[in-house]
Amino acid sequence: MKRLQFALILCFGLGAGELSAQPREMFPWWETPIVRDLNLSEEQMRQIQSIVKENRDKLVDLRAAVEKADHAVNDLMNDDRPDLAKFSASIDRQSAARAELTKGFSLMGFRIRMVLNPQQWRELQRRRDQDRLRLDPNRPGVKKGLQQQGRPPLDPQQGRPRIPQGPPLQQPDDYEPPV
Repeated sequence: MKRLQFALILCFGLGAGELSAQPREMFPWWETPIVRDLNLSEEQMRQIQSIVKENRDKLVDLRAAVEKADHAVNDLMNDDRPDLAKFSASIDRQSAARAELTKGFSLMGFRIRMVLNPQQWRELQRRRDQDRLRLDPNRPGVKKGLQQQGRPPLDPQQGRPRIPQGPPLQQPDDYEPPV
């Protein structure tokens, strides 16, 4: 079990903030207390574990490819004699590696999504938003994602909608709107 958790940390890039290509919906919720709230059947848990196991090694390899591409870009950026052609090619490889990682996460997530019924899926999304806001209330996209789903942001302490307070934001005195 510890090996599976370690592999999940590797494949999901947890703790690696530089990986912006990681889809926001993907987190190893099946290894958290959220599972109890979803009322998953034994068969659903077996299917989810099977999907994770099938994808684990590929995701680890894809994550390694992203890290390798990131290092190459950093090395070229820090070179004493920067070469635009080499740097541009390296950026292309980095973008392709991140795209493949995103695709791998997304396909695995979709397969897992297909195991859940609509009610379980809605509860998972609700809990994901709650946990993300609790862990980092200032993370870009958290509040916007909630609003796009027609839900107000959640108060991280109480887990219920937050009521906006304070005066509206003011434009700086020297602000000129675009023409």
